[in-house]
Amino acid sequence: MSCTRGCWMGALLLAATAMVACGDGGNDDQNAGGAGGVGGAGGTGGTAPVHAPLIGDGTPESVRFTVIADAEDGLAVPRDLGFHPGREGELWVANRQDDGTTIIFDATGAAENSEHRVDGFAEHFMEEVSSIAFGAQNYRDDWSFGTCQESENTYNDQYAPNYFMGPALWSAHLDVFAINNPEGLGSHLDMLHESPNCMGIAHQSENVYWVFDGHHGQIVRYDFQQDHDAGYDDHSDGIIHFLAEPRVVRVPDVPSHLVMDLESRRLYVADTGNQRILWIDPRGASKVKSMIGKERGTIVEEWGGQEWGELVPASAGLLQAPSGLALHGGYLYVGDNATGEILAFDLEGNLVNRLTTGVAPGALMGLEPGPDDRLYFADATGRIVRIEPAAE
Repeated sequence: MSCTRGCWMGALLLAATAMVACGDGGNDDQNAGGAGGVGGAGGTGGTAPVHAPLIGDGTPESVRFTVIADAEDGLAVPRDLGFHPGREGELWVANRQDDGTTIIFDATGAAENSEHRVDGFAEHFMEEVSSIAFGAQNYRDDWSFGTCQESENTYNDQYAPNYFMGPALWSAHLDVFAINNPEGLGSHLDMLHESPNCMGIAHQSENVYWVFDGHHGQIVRYDFQQDHDAGYDDHSDGIIHFLAEPRVVRVPDVPSHLVMDLESRRLYVADTGNQRILWIDPRGASKVKSMIGKERGTIVEEWGGQEWGELVPASAGLLQAPSGLALHGGYLYVGDNATGEILAFDLEGNLVNRLTTGVAPGALMGLEPGPDDRLYFADATGRIVRIEPAAE
């Protein structure tokens, strides 16, 4: 890709502004930026360390935005992205418009090659895909990944909704994904059907994922257990736990992403409709009651007793429509879909940095830290963008 296509500065950098004022409401600890204030060095004449450096020092001059993929690569309302854990620089992008996936090779470099794939039965297993999360290396020596679908199962508006929808499990093997189709059911490895309008997904371990269930307004743990191999349909061994609290609110067309801190075991949630960021420690949860599942053999239960709280409450006045989340270097980066801003918080909930991207309201979607210590984001107008220091 040429620099004409790849270098995205100009009007965006002129339009971007450093946001150094604290939000209305909340307490002093919530809105303080720590040493140097919001933006770090930008707050004290350049003497303080920069906090959350993936977005520079919060000023437009400190970063540049490079478009690494666009419509020429098959992007069609990209909503989320994830780096393959085992093939360096390989970035997978979930596209809502065609239920497809764009794979960008060497995304951390020139990103000159890409491939666009649509699964053989994407109109169900990846219909209105909202989110993607890579999982474990457990299928043909390659990684699996999960997706959520913002769908009520209409097969792309061909039928009335029946709400038989939820997260799906896939193989990232390039000879399997969107290639295998043995029973006419595409290449999916598994699917469980208790969460219509699934807005976000995060991996925990093996085939265990957490999702934002937009239909029921709950956070749900899905254990696919053993996959059924590519393209088959035995979903009977799934284990599904609905958390009784906290309750969350979906905003249509705005993914509510999740990310799990594997060290602290905390799950972070963009509760879009409630304008807040949640943390959940599920380790103390236990069964409250059994529930009736939609599929034969699956175990569906409600669980309670977990610890949870608001990392960034709505009362802080900092977020309008939190959507994308990325955890890196002890900071949580949050993309605000309504404003096009990326805000960075420490894990105590203090705002430490923020950057205006210039992306149109309603277009900033998933965030993803790369293996190159750069932050990547999905722009639903049809771009994947890398943020990097302006000095490079």
